[in-house]
Amino acid sequence: MANAAKQEMKRLQGVPIFQRCTQRQLRAVARITEVFDAAPESVLTRAGEPGREFYLIYDGTVRVVVSPRKHLRLGPGDFFGEMSLLDGEPRSATVVAET
Repeated sequence: MANAAKQEMKRLQGVPIFQRCTQRQLRAVARITEVFDAAPESVLTRAGEPGREFYLIYDGTVRVVVSPRKHLRLGPGDFFGEMSLLDGEPRSATVVAET
């Protein structure tokens, strides 16, 4: 197994949602994982749009805008985007990269 794949599996293992996965399951997730950097103020998801991705934050923070009054901040180890994948509904929040 390539060093990059091992590193990706190690990162995934450290995330609570993946901690009970087998090595085989982690390898499968690592194969479909794409790591990227998002510039500050980049919109990662927009409320009302279809969702086809699940995001896991390795480094930095994002701002989750659920409504004009409800904003959340997520950081390393947090994730978002899973709801649209599970229920097939449009995104329920806009998520913007902060750092």
